[in-house]
Amino acid sequence: MDAKAQQQTLSIRISDTLREFLERAKEMIASGRGESVSTSDVAKILLESAKDDRLDFRLEAGELQRSPTQSLCSIRRKWDQRQDLSRAEWFFLSY
Repeated sequence: MDAKAQQQTLSIRISDTLREFLERAKEMIASGRGESVSTSDVAKILLESAKDDRLDFRLEAGELQRSPTQSLCSIRRKWDQRQDLSRAEWFFLSY
């Protein structure tokens, strides 16, 4: 029987801005899953996704969330001009 590798714990200090970003990401991820997630789970998801180069769009989507009205207007202009939307913009719209 194979034993699972023990996971390591990492404790870090983060800025208020990063904490706010994690809280927004937490809401988006929880909404997508339909269940609550912890801030620790969100940080782990983001760190693991960085390995797959998927972190950039999640960070950008978090930035779009900071000023949602302005972001929606910008996305609408791109859409009206028949420009392609970024993955982050689609992710933001789905939230």
